[in-house]
Amino acid sequence: MPTRYLKQGICDSESIDQLSPLAENLYYRLLVNVDDFGRIDSRLPVIRARCFPLKDFTTKKIKELLRELADSTLVILYRSGDCDYIQFNKWCNKPRAVNSLFPECDTDAIQLYADVNGTPTNLPVTVTVTGTVTVTETVTKPSSSYDDSFLLFWNSYPNKTGKGAAWKTWKKLKVSDSLLTSIKNALTWQLKSKQWKEGYVPNPTTYLNQSRWEDEPSKEVEGKFDPMEYIMNKNKENDNAIERDITNDIRLL
Repeated sequence: MPTRYLKQGICDSESIDQLSPLAENLYYRLLVNVDDFGRIDSRLPVIRARCFPLKDFTTKKIKELLRELADSTLVILYRSGDCDYIQFNKWCNKPRAVNSLFPECDTDAIQLYADVNGTPTNLPVTVTVTGTVTVTETVTKPSSSYDDSFLLFWNSYPNKTGKGAAWKTWKKLKVSDSLLTSIKNALTWQLKSKQWKEGYVPNPTTYLNQSRWEDEPSKEVEGKFDPMEYIMNKNKENDNAIERDITNDIRLL
């Protein structure tokens, strides 16, 4: 494989910045493994062996990361024949090889994780390979901008993973003002919960798909939990129940 140099401009890419740390790591590792045409075999065991030979990653995890890259439109996942492949978007190359090692993502190929039109929603990264193979990036603005309500949610949400996927789910929800208020109110107490403070925050797409704003706050969020107060209240409830039963029995006599 050729030597590839990343220029500083790649750090300014909004598309790359929106990736989770592991997905960004995979992006760079793929970049040094693709052929002169920006393509590579996307079978999960192959990706794990080529990109993470010293890491104990499961194929399930790699599949999640590939999906995140595809959602960001930095790469295209496509099927040609019976095999799946990866194509870097807008790969401008003067290849030293005559032919690619892998089939082209043409009209006969089936694109995986495409939008409703079967094509990427935008092509945010331009990878230029010249001479000794230098990789540069041109940042372009996404074809569809996020609306204010989604940005309000995204800026408040602590787990900033898979922004593109979360945006797609947000659009499907057709968030009204009342629903946005419900989400804001839920986040107010969820951000204070012990689970979230310890880092166990759902993926934003999962949060939206599962309507997690409908979760109810636990006792430790509503106020400091006092075991003795809890027991006394329970005893009081039991005493009241017994008193009601006795009163009802007397009335029946």
